[in-house]
Amino acid sequence: MTTQWSIKYAVHVISSYFGDLAARVCGCTLRRGPLSKQNIVRFSETPIKQVNICLLLLIQQNIVQAFIVEDPDGTDDAAKQTTLYLVLFDNIIQRTRFPKFMIVVSQELDKTETSYGEDTVRKNLARIVHAHFVERCPALEPLLVLPCEEELAAKKRSRSTKVQQLQWRLRDEMTVDSEMADDATDNVGEKVESIVLKRYCPDSHRIFRLLSKADDLLETNNISKMVFVDQKETPNILYKLWKDKYLHMEKVTFVGRQQCEFLLWKVNKPTLWKSISGEMYYASLSVSFRVVHEMEQASDASKKCRSNSRHLFSCSSTSSSSHSIMCYGVLLLLPWFLAAFKSPSKEEGRAFAGKVKRVLEESLINLDDAIMLFHDF
Repeated sequence: MTTQWSIKYAVHVISSYFGDLAARVCGCTLRRGPLSKQNIVRFSETPIKQVNICLLLLIQQNIVQAFIVEDPDGTDDAAKQTTLYLVLFDNIIQRTRFPKFMIVVSQELDKTETSYGEDTVRKNLARIVHAHFVERCPALEPLLVLPCEEELAAKKRSRSTKVQQLQWRLRDEMTVDSEMADDATDNVGEKVESIVLKRYCPDSHRIFRLLSKADDLLETNNISKMVFVDQKETPNILYKLWKDKYLHMEKVTFVGRQQCEFLLWKVNKPTLWKSISGEMYYASLSVSFRVVHEMEQASDASKKCRSNSRHLFSCSSTSSSSHSIMCYGVLLLLPWFLAAFKSPSKEEGRAFAGKVKRVLEESLINLDDAIMLFHDF
């Protein structure tokens, strides 16, 4: 369920973790689908050396998957093969949830070991594997062709070969599922109903709730009778919800002695879920930009204070003789001035920036909880 804003948010996450070049490569592939290396270079307008570095980094971080496809124009003897690169959107979003995963693991498995020996690592790995928080990486099958009989026989022989190294990866599905309730689908509907209640009137909330619970189309007059809303107000409410893409409308015309037209309404859940998910990604992107802006402002304020103090110290050397006495007096009062004004303001600025950052980060956590509901259920 990728939307325009979800792609932009994923690009921002990659930029914050790995830089602008990696974000450019990911954005190009997310918007255009699986691409070859030559097309990535062409569409991203990035030198091939930098593209190679970015792809290697993203593949190591399990963000990009490389696979081989056979060109249909190739012959059986020498088929042309092309390597394509696919960005794994879910793995990008999961990077923002690593602190949540750590909290879940620490709550499920108590931290009783403080040493870091080989036996301790092996024991803890066995515990998290037994809890299904980690799974063994499966063997990669990057070639998208039907295997022949010889390849199938080779696979059977390879099963008896000795395993030299095992790789393990995080099972993010288990850590997410352990946080979610069993009725996650109902929670999605409740989230949407709360959004409708906040944006519209209580009558709109009752109408939307009725249509959300009903799987069939309902006619306008029947809706008005079932939710006890004035028949004159019901069409206006329905039209407003339909205009904002919360409802799906169908017109049915009966031809008899008189031509009658009826309007039928229902909630198109997949389309609505995708639209609201896009709004949540947009909100997450805006909050992330706000966090960066607040941190830059705090940094600029501290730099400005330091530059002002350097300017005051240099005034005695650049001033004329008529202002030397005044500058000397300023220098005498400067320690008191810095103690009474500069230091408290700097500390207050840092404290305020810290509070703003905490509030924004809590908002990001709440938005991510809602995104997990809409994206996974």
